[in-house]
Amino acid sequence: MSSRRRPVLCRAAQIDGAGVAVVRSLRIGQESLQGQRLADRINQETLVLAAVLAFIAGWALDSQKVLMLVYGAGVALALVACVPPWEMYNRHPTRWLEPRESAESKKDL
Repeated sequence: MSSRRRPVLCRAAQIDGAGVAVVRSLRIGQESLQGQRLADRINQETLVLAAVLAFIAGWALDSQKVLMLVYGAGVALALVACVPPWEMYNRHPTRWLEPRESAESKKDL
């Protein structure tokens, strides 16, 4: 028997074992409602603080470049803090109700 290799559909499929664990740990959409509220609050406060600090630094140094660099660093910090589904955002998982059968679905059977 000849062993046929399955075609690789993308380069992401060639990630080594450690990389696969990292990719799998980034489960999309696994935040509770309270976690989403917390992420939104952290995001808003980080961006406002970055804007204030950027304005002060840019004004003190009279440089728009410094203003944009400080604000860009704040945006990067907010992205790292809020975009990945960290465990602190899933402390209160949402429990959904089981679906009920309606009279129409019983009628169709």
